[in-house]
Amino acid sequence: MKNLIYIILICPLLALGQTLNEDKTSYTEVVEVDATKAEINQKLISWIAEKYKSAQDVIQLNTEDKIIVNGNFMINIFQANCDANDLRLLSHPKSLGLCPTSKIPYRIDKSMILDIKEGKYRLTFTPTASYFQSKKVSNFFIGYMADLISEEDFILQRTLEYQSRITGMGLSSKRRKLFDNRIPDVISQEYQYYITNREIWETTINAFFNSIRTSLTDAKENDW
Repeated sequence: MKNLIYIILICPLLALGQTLNEDKTSYTEVVEVDATKAEINQKLISWIAEKYKSAQDVIQLNTEDKIIVNGNFMINIFQANCDANDLRLLSHPKSLGLCPTSKIPYRIDKSMILDIKEGKYRLTFTPTASYFQSKKVSNFFIGYMADLISEEDFILQRTLEYQSRITGMGLSSKRRKLFDNRIPDVISQEYQYYITNREIWETTINAFFNSIRTSLTDAKENDW
């Protein structure tokens, strides 16, 4: 697979209460709940049973004070794929001047640690690995959790990378000039994906925290 993955940011402080931890590898949220420790445990187990095909397959630990879940989720990431042939095409007079693009589905493995106390719980959510078509690939989500790269720095970094890749391809001066003229549009396209993917990642992470929080804080007895 032609795979050029770009560094993306997720804001250190997400919606509501979850925060990106100092090591920038996981997210944590503490939620107060009007329930006993046993009731919180029961509601969390119910949430897991509803969200996974088999709770037994994903629950690694279940005690009065702690639940550990190892599962996964799917996320679609926009990518521009530029291999050596595509870079040569960028320098062709009839080229449209952009790299092929696609929306790639990735499976992300995750760990969720739920620490339970009377009247509250703490969720620690850690993405651990990424897969494309069952093949483990670079953990691009690390970039999602890194500091923001400004547009100016992004353009500079990508320009240097493209110039390095094109060196040695033996392009004529005319075709090299075409390449240099078109590369700003390519990088602009990448930056738009940078922003879009950042929002996709943030929305996905928020959804997990929101779902668990809502299941505990809004849960009501079913008066059937």
